[in-house]
Amino acid sequence: MVPEDLFKYTFLDDCFNQMYRSKQRLGRIFVGFAFIAVALAAMGLFVLTSYSVQRRTQEFGIRKAIGATGASILSLLSREYGLLIGIALMASLPLAYLGVERWLCVFTYRMDVGTGALTRTIGVVILVAATSIGYHGLRAVRTDPARTLRSE
Repeated sequence: MVPEDLFKYTFLDDCFNQMYRSKQRLGRIFVGFAFIAVALAAMGLFVLTSYSVQRRTQEFGIRKAIGATGASILSLLSREYGLLIGIALMASLPLAYLGVERWLCVFTYRMDVGTGALTRTIGVVILVAATSIGYHGLRAVRTDPARTLRSE
């Protein structure tokens, strides 16, 4: 049709990739910041649990001297932090779901946010919390009550 212009061809999948390249970049940025947020939250929970166990060492020593089992001390710590984590999950999961739904409504061919993503999120939160609480709780349970109460 126009002999002086060169024929330029492109593949359709290259055109689609170019259109969604900014969304892919934004997705990678979100994944990076999400990883940083989870790492900071895990470190914060680890330090908070450490501080709480260190502050209550004498209480745990007295409880063990009276006859409390290690499981009761671990359940005491788990209940305390489990309630806080449960409240945080109840507040954050609906907000995250609504945010992802709003972001996905921009796309022409979109997918629904299933319960699998939310279930995996809850699983990661519980795993991080159980690891942190279990580590410091087991350290407190294994400590000899005579050593912790010696200064009294």
